[in-house]
Amino acid sequence: MGILLFFCPTGFPGRLRQRVEDGCPGTNGGRNVCADGKHGGMRAVVNLFFRGGREKGFWHRLLFEPANGDTQQMAGSHETLRNAAVVFSLKRTPVFAGLAEDDLEMIARFAVLRNFSRGEYLFRQREPAHGFYIVRRGIINVHRVAADGREQVIHLFRPTESFAENSLASDGGYLTDARSVGESEVILVPKWEFLQILRQRADISLRIVASMSQHMRGLITSLESATLKDAETRLMNWILRRCPRPLTSEATEVAIGMTKAMLSGELGTRQETLSRTLARLRDAGLVAVRGRTIKVLDPVRLDQAFRAHLSGREGE
Repeated sequence: MGILLFFCPTGFPGRLRQRVEDGCPGTNGGRNVCADGKHGGMRAVVNLFFRGGREKGFWHRLLFEPANGDTQQMAGSHETLRNAAVVFSLKRTPVFAGLAEDDLEMIARFAVLRNFSRGEYLFRQREPAHGFYIVRRGIINVHRVAADGREQVIHLFRPTESFAENSLASDGGYLTDARSVGESEVILVPKWEFLQILRQRADISLRIVASMSQHMRGLITSLESATLKDAETRLMNWILRRCPRPLTSEATEVAIGMTKAMLSGELGTRQETLSRTLARLRDAGLVAVRGRTIKVLDPVRLDQAFRAHLSGREGE
C-alpha cells in the first residue's frame, strides 16, 4: 500500500474507488482499456487492489512492465474491471436494486457500455430494437417529433434511470427517438440475451413490468401537463410538482437541472416563450431565477395563481 501511495496522487484511495466506478469507457463497447490508452496499467492495478490480486512480483510487472507483462492476464483484468463497473451501475438502478450479486454479474457479462457525444442519437423511432438502456453518465432526451416538426420531450433520463424496456415485449421497433443531451455513457442490455433470463426468472420479469408501469405514470403526468392551455400554466405546474409537500409559504428552491432549451422542449413551448413566461412570474413576485435555480418565493401563493389559471381555462 505504501508503494502504491508513493506512486499515485493525493486522494489515492478515493480515486481508486472512482476508477472502479468509472470503468473503462474507451471504444469497442467499453471493452478497451481507455480511449487515450494512458491509464491501462493503473486501471488494472485498481481492479487487482480491490479484488485481492497479490501474486509475488505482479505489482512490479504491472507498474513498470505493462507492455511486456502477461497480455492475456492484463486483458482479463480489464474485462473484470469493466464488469465491476457495470455491476456497480446496475445495483443502483431501480429496476435491478436488491438483485443478488451473482445475477448482476450474469447480466454484466453480456451488457454493453456505449458512449455518445452531444446530439448523437442512441436510436430513432421505428428502428429495430436491440434492447433497453440504463444511463451511467449524462442525460438522454427521449422524445417524439410532431407532424409540424416540433419536438415533444417525453422524459429526460438521468443516471441510474432505465428506458425503452417496452422493446422487450414487442417485435416492433423503438417507439421514440433518444438523443444524448451532452457527453453521456449508457449500458445497453441486449434484448435477446435478457429475454432468455426473463423466461427463467419470474422475479426479474416482474421488475421490468414495474419499471414499465412507472414510465407509464410519468407519461400520464406529462400528458396531463401538455393539455394545459398555455405555457404559463404548464410552467407553474412543472414548478409546483417539484416543491416540497405539503406546500407552505416558506420560500424554497427548485433546481431546473437542464438548459432552458431542454426545459422549453419538455413543456412543449419555445425557448423565447419560456423566457417571457419566467419574466412574468418574476414580475408578479412569484419566483426569482438565478442561473439554473428557480426560487419559489411563496409556494402557496404560486399554487393559488396556478388554480386561478385553471379556473380561467375551464370557464372558457
